[in-house]
Amino acid sequence: MPPESKTFNPDSTDNLLAEASHCVKCGRCLSVCPVFRETGRETEAARGKLSLIESASAEEIKTSSKRLKEIVSFCLLCGACAEICPNLVPGDAIIQKARETFNSKDNLSLPFKLTLSHILPFPARMNGVHKAGIIFHPLLLKKVPSESGLNWRFPFPHDKKHRLIPELTDEPFLKKYSLKKPPSNPSAALFVGCVSNYVYPAIAEAVLDILQHLEISVFIPPEQACCGLVAFGTGITGIDRKLAQKNIAAFESTDPIPIVAFCSSCSSHLKNYSELFEEKEWRERALKFSQRVKDFSEFLFDAGFQNQSDLKPVDSSRRLTFHDPCHLRRKQGIFDQPRQLLKSVKGVKFVETGEENLCCGSGGSFNLSHYDISLKIFKRRLRSIEKADVDTVVTSCMGCLLQFLDGLYQENKAIRVKHLAEILGETFPR
Repeated sequence: MPPESKTFNPDSTDNLLAEASHCVKCGRCLSVCPVFRETGRETEAARGKLSLIESASAEEIKTSSKRLKEIVSFCLLCGACAEICPNLVPGDAIIQKARETFNSKDNLSLPFKLTLSHILPFPARMNGVHKAGIIFHPLLLKKVPSESGLNWRFPFPHDKKHRLIPELTDEPFLKKYSLKKPPSNPSAALFVGCVSNYVYPAIAEAVLDILQHLEISVFIPPEQACCGLVAFGTGITGIDRKLAQKNIAAFESTDPIPIVAFCSSCSSHLKNYSELFEEKEWRERALKFSQRVKDFSEFLFDAGFQNQSDLKPVDSSRRLTFHDPCHLRRKQGIFDQPRQLLKSVKGVKFVETGEENLCCGSGGSFNLSHYDISLKIFKRRLRSIEKADVDTVVTSCMGCLLQFLDGLYQENKAIRVKHLAEILGETFPR
């Protein structure tokens, strides 16, 4: 593992400028930055961004210079720059803090502001939006061939191609399970996340099946909300803190059992909740919460799933690889566990592509705001997968999963994409 980069929590513009000045401009980040590889523009690598932040006046920072705001948006926050930095400068963290300075709620577009401020923090309102989506999606979305693997596509006017989005589930996962009687003595609590709740409940069902197979009793707090990573990455940490507080309160009754999250981006952010708060009470509550969080792959590995003797073989024709989410490999330092789990699946061939550290281009909201570049970054990752003659890509991040589904459709590739839980769930009868 590379040395751990520095962390910081600047409480002023001066601190932000000072942290940016720690970059010695060696340029090593240029060799690993996914955005710079595709554009070749210095301002879109960490070195360029940090140089501009450092040289900017405090007034420019405080008044959210339009050009600086645009420049810091061209970042996936993947952490590749921090991983390779010889001076241990946390470039991604500095850029995120710059976004926090620039992107006050007053600077947001009205739809985004309404979504972040008045919908995302309220699960009941999210359910209302879901209901509206079920009613109106036939009017807004166009059907695509069934062989694409998704049911709908949405025509973005600024995109050259039609972008794929999956069909909403008829009933949110959390709503379904809120009607069930919780176990009297649970040994784990489950964090579900937005995508699985509203789009892919089958993945959450697979997670439950696996945990039950291991005789792990699971409680699912119905009051849980979005993890808040999108708001955090965009710089809207006020909303992120509100979501964090909701989740901390929702899971406190389950203390001290572990909190299992099966989206690696969610688990990464949940583990860092304590860094969001300065006030003592919430910082202590957040720290207690975060120390209980386990990514699904590390939890299963620690529980000994890979040592099960009763796992049935699956389709022997498959050649699987694991795509490392940046929030799993870099942010959590988890690399070997998902591989050992997949290698325990009888009847499949697990292969490495040789470029597992490449980002897929999702980056939270990056693939919404910079879709064309996002697809170019994806194509670079796809090349190594094709060379390895892989027929199924396995990942554990919902953002990566959506990125692969859309990217493979755009490239007209027949490669399948599965969540880790879906593959492991095939090893025993439901």
